[in-house]
Amino acid sequence: MAKWLQSYAASHERGVHHISIAKLKEWCGYASPMRKFREALGEALDELQRVGILESVEFVKEDPMVKWVRS
Repeated sequence: MAKWLQSYAASHERGVHHISIAKLKEWCGYASPMRKFREALGEALDELQRVGILESVEFVKEDPMVKWVRS
């Protein structure tokens, strides 16, 4: 999933981005339950942050979204 997210993030300009977790799940074709997707998404986003592709990552609980800053 980290490779797919890297491609997705690279297709957008640098800066802050907000995206629905449900949309990411749909677009990447993930078939497992949402709980498992959120776990996998968190791990993939951590990896992208670790290698410097994303500067910060935050899950927004009020509206099930993820927010990140692309380097």
